[in-house]
Amino acid sequence: MSEIQIPEGYTMRANGDLVKLDNLTALEREEDALVKALMPEAQRLHRELAEFKYKVMHWVEETISRCIREHGIKRFEKIKGNVAFTTVDGNYRVERAISDKIEANSSIEAARQLFEQYALVLEKQSGEDAKEFIHSSFRLNKDQYVTSRLVNLLNKNLNHPLYKQAKTALQEALFVSSSKAYVRFYIRNTKDDSWTAMPLQFSSIAMAEPSSEKSANEEDE
Repeated sequence: MSEIQIPEGYTMRANGDLVKLDNLTALEREEDALVKALMPEAQRLHRELAEFKYKVMHWVEETISRCIREHGIKRFEKIKGNVAFTTVDGNYRVERAISDKIEANSSIEAARQLFEQYALVLEKQSGEDAKEFIHSSFRLNKDQYVTSRLVNLLNKNLNHPLYKQAKTALQEALFVSSSKAYVRFYIRNTKDDSWTAMPLQFSSIAMAEPSSEKSANEEDE
């Protein structure tokens, strides 16, 4: 599909209509200029962050592999995905975390029914309140199970055979559908201070005057 040629002195609205530049309101011209001026820098920063994340992830993975292979550091062999690296002076830290999205397949109903059987046993032995933790774990939110509650249910250490059977069924019903990696950076002035996060999310970053503008303002004063 060939690119539409816009005549000189015109621009195109989002709906495809051509409009003379002279017919734009002052506010439209100002808004258009603002966005077009900011977008290239925003796109540049986006690319830099994407490339930085790629570098960080690969560097962390390479470091973990090298520590295990060359130095036999056992603490890295058992990690599921979360790991922290700290400088020798204890003032800087980089954390890589993996967040798993857990979902339930169709066999969740079989697991729920087994837990219901166990809940009836609890009710007979200890009363109505004893089975509430099971019912709350399977309570729906917007027609879906809250998997964090189900995972908490798995963490109970109970020896009843019905619970063990239900737990096995629930383990088979839950699966990791996707994983997302996060990198966080922390800083502190001394080892006795608390860690302060250094956010890279745009909405979490406090505004700071560019060094060039700050120097110019100081000279004017």
